[in-house]
This record gives sequence, structure tokens and C-alpha cells, in this order.
Amino acid sequence: MISFKDVSYCPHGQGKKKTLLFDKVSFSIGRGERVAVLGNRGVGKSALLNMLAGKIRPDSGDMCINGHMSMPLGQSWGVHPTLTGRQNMRFLIRLRGLEPSMREITEDFENFSELGALFDKPVASYPSALKTRFYQSLFFTIPSDFYICDATLGAGDERFKERAATRLKTSLGGCGIFLAHPNEKIIREFCSVALVISGKKISYFESMDSAYDCLKDGAK
Repeated sequence: MISFKDVSYCPHGQGKKKTLLFDKVSFSIGRGERVAVLGNRGVGKSALLNMLAGKIRPDSGDMCINGHMSMPLGQSWGVHPTLTGRQNMRFLIRLRGLEPSMREITEDFENFSELGALFDKPVASYPSALKTRFYQSLFFTIPSDFYICDATLGAGDERFKERAATRLKTSLGGCGIFLAHPNEKIIREFCSVALVISGKKISYFESMDSAYDCLKDGAK
């Protein structure tokens, strides 16, 4: 269960004009809901995902997250580039308190990522495309209650993209998902409900059609 009650947030970056992104927003998301995060450019989709992931905190209001959030898809949080892929994997599994499942999760990662011998090399030595595969494989194989995805969903070669899509639909089927992506087809494929960000507010929609109608109306 995730709930926001009267949450407000203003970015605090240096040298930037402070503009309120969220003004007393409230919504609730149940376990297992697959949520599209919709909104026009600059309204705060990334900020909301980072808030859910714990990277930023609201300035006021109450945010309650019961369950574990994944690292955002494709991001390198907690990964040390001088350590090998395997060493990083073990560290992240311990960090999540999943050490009893270490062998099972690691084997799943090796099969899913298909990095081969590269798994025992320092992450800093990976070619760019294989770093992306490494980070995405961490996302798909370390168990979480909610998964945070963005436009990097669909990155990689065709074989890996197909494997990732299958995992998102099947193995993660009972878990919650937050997906912000510019492609409506992808959104509709993976999501059944939506949060629409507009005018510093966030609205919850049970119907994807209604959510997109709201988004289009707001763009007029």
C-alpha cells in the first residue's frame, strides 16, 4: 500500500528558480496495481518516481510506503564501479535482507542477463550497452514489492527486450509497477490504472481511456 496525503514538493537545486511541482496531492495505490505515470513534459513525472524510490522527500504532507521499492529501472544506485558484477549483486542482495536466497537470485540474474564471464569483471570495464543490461538485470531479478520503470524500458537488443517484457508481464505479475513512458502503446500494454500530473495536482484514474482524455484536455 502506498499513500500520499497533502504532499507538496518544490525542487531545491542550486541556481534554479524554485517552482512548486506538487501542491497538497493525495492518492492511494494498492499492492499489485500497475500504474501509469502520465503528464506533459516538465510536470514532475521523474520527481514523483524519485520520491517513490526514496531519493527525494516531500517538503510537507505524509507519504507512506508499505513494502519495498525497487531501484528505478536502469539506474546504478548502490553499484560500485570498481567491484565486479557478482560482488555488487551480493552486496545489493544483503542490503535487501535477502541473503538466504543469495544463490537462487544470483543464478536467476546470470540466466537473465547472459553476461557470462563479464559478471566477474569490474562493472567499470563493461561496454556501455552491457552496463545498461547489467543495471536492468538487477532491476528484474532482485525481488521487490513495487517496481519503478521509465523510458529506459525497451532499451537493449531485441532478444533482451523480449526477455524483459516477458518478465514484467509474468514473473512480476503480482507486484506493483509505476511506469512513466512516452509511448502510449507500451503504457497500455503494462498498466491498468494511471496517475495524471497536471496543474501541480495528481489525479488517480481506474480507466486508461479516462486518464488519456484528461491528459489531452490538459494539453489544450
